[in-house]
Amino acid sequence: MFTTACTYDRAGLGWSDVRNTSDYSPAKMVSELEMLLNNSGVSEPYILVGHSLGGYNAQLYAQRNPDKVAGLILVDSMKDDQSERIPAEFKKYQLSPLTSMQAQGAYMLSQYGVLRIIGPYMPESMLPPLSKYLEGRDDYNEYLTIYALSKNLKTMYEEYSAVSTLIYTDSSNELTQISTLNDIPLIVIAAETSVDPDTPGISKETIDKTNEAFRDIQSDLSKLSSCGKLEFIEGTSHALILEKPDDISSAINEIYQKLK
Repeated sequence: MFTTACTYDRAGLGWSDVRNTSDYSPAKMVSELEMLLNNSGVSEPYILVGHSLGGYNAQLYAQRNPDKVAGLILVDSMKDDQSERIPAEFKKYQLSPLTSMQAQGAYMLSQYGVLRIIGPYMPESMLPPLSKYLEGRDDYNEYLTIYALSKNLKTMYEEYSAVSTLIYTDSSNELTQISTLNDIPLIVIAAETSVDPDTPGISKETIDKTNEAFRDIQSDLSKLSSCGKLEFIEGTSHALILEKPDDISSAINEIYQKLK
C-alpha cells in the first residue's frame, strides 16, 4: 500500500443516509462531496478516481477546488457535451419508459421487502448490471442486501432519471461546462466497448457508432489537462473498474509517484 484510499456512497446509496433533497444533479452531488471531505479529516490534496457519472463529478470537483486536487483518474467517464455526440437512437433507448420502469419496478418491489426476502435468489433481470463481476466474493450476499434496500433503489431510480434527462435531452446545457483542468495530472482510462454489443433493443450499427463516440469522448477528456494521458484497455467494457482493478491501481500509483 502506497497511500490511503477512501471510498464513499453518494447520499441515499449503500450505507449512506437518505437524501434530504429532491435535487439529484451532479452539481448537488459534488456539493455533498465537498461537505463530506471537509468534515472527514482526510488530508488534502486528493487524487480523485471517478467512474462513469463519478468521472464527471470528479471533473467538476477539480474545477471548483483545483488547489485540493493533486491528480485525476477518469474511468470510462461521462463528459459535459456527450449528448451532442451520441446517436439519437441510443439516446432514445436511454430515455425509454421501459428502461426507466425496470429501475422503478425494482424500487417498488423493495418497498414491500420482496427483494430482501429473495436476496441471493433474485432473477438475473432484477440484478444490478455489475453484479456478475462480484459473484463468488465473500461479501456478495451483503452486496445484494445493500442493493435491495428501498432507499438505495429509490436513489438509483431518481439519479438515473435525473441524470439521463440532463445528458440525453436539450437539458444538457444545464451541465456545468468543463473546458479545462489546467495542468492537473490526469489519466483517462477508456473501455473498448462502453455499450454492451448484446444490448437488446438497439441495432448493431447504433451500438458501434455509440462506442466509437464514447472512445472519442475519452480521447477529448484526456486533453482537458496539459498533463493528460489516455489509456485504452482492450477487451474491456464499461465495468472495467471491476474487470481491471490493477490497471486503476497502477494509474493511481503513477500519479502518486510523480507527486513525491
